[in-house]
Amino acid sequence: MKTVQVIVIFTIVLGFISCERNYTDPIFPFKATVLGRNIDCGLYQIQFIDDIEEVIKLAGSSPQNIYIAENLPDSLELEGIKIILNIRNPLGSEIGPCLTFGPSLTWVHVLEAKKAD
Repeated sequence: MKTVQVIVIFTIVLGFISCERNYTDPIFPFKATVLGRNIDCGLYQIQFIDDIEEVIKLAGSSPQNIYIAENLPDSLELEGIKIILNIRNPLGSEIGPCLTFGPSLTWVHVLEAKKAD
């Protein structure tokens, strides 16, 4: 009986030790620069600085890594500032009408953002 208890305890401890925990996902995983208001859509556009592959996985590619930032907080609508943010692919109802004066840019929905330190 004692052998069974030792095996059960060993199995439980081994299970806890072997569980992989991923604490490397930051709340704001992306860095970008606010470029100013887009003349076609009237919303601010941002240019991602790093993790471009992850941005493309989430939202698709866009010329020169410039995206229309839907739901960007008003306090961050300042041309030239660096921001950190979390994004997702926008829902169909979140994409507004755009004119076709300039290049067609991909939209991202900003979940949360703040000024970079």
